[in-house]
Amino acid sequence: MQVVKLSVGAPVVILGLYSGGAHCCFIDEIFAPSTTTSYSKTEVFLGDPGAQLKKLPGGQWPVFVSADDSFAYTFTDYAASGLPVKILRFENHHVVIVTRHYRRVVSLDAQGWLHAFYDQASSHYADSVGVIAAWTADEYLLGRASNAETFLREQAAAGHLNSLLNPSVKGLVFVTQLNKFLHQRGY
Repeated sequence: MQVVKLSVGAPVVILGLYSGGAHCCFIDEIFAPSTTTSYSKTEVFLGDPGAQLKKLPGGQWPVFVSADDSFAYTFTDYAASGLPVKILRFENHHVVIVTRHYRRVVSLDAQGWLHAFYDQASSHYADSVGVIAAWTADEYLLGRASNAETFLREQAAAGHLNSLLNPSVKGLVFVTQLNKFLHQRGY
């Protein structure tokens, strides 16, 4: 439990909860004053990645730095799934996704996922769709969807987009599914 200022006004109390188990789940409960004599609770489901409260460059208040858990198991197994950065801000008793406002953080995350993709060359890209999906999401947030699409098509043609969990989801089939997924998730 911690007491912290997340915006103008009185400090809030954050209670971090964990359900236990191999894969899941972190939940943060934020208790903020709703009147002079009472608090209201806002629950933030963070899934497997949890979150760290950080004050990022360019931001006035601490934010929750997490990862987008919806990518886990979507294209491959959990261990090979890439989870792109996700940044949340608490304001007016709501949690708002503000990842797009932190371009430097997203750019660094994208670089890490692309580096991981190229590291997979030594295994001949046997299970590469998880990390490249996370990179693509970051690229979309940065406004570089067209460049990402070109890169994905090149990698599909080279045979570098593969999933061990679901061998039929590779190449252009993967690219199509990824684009649909990103659109549905608001990227």
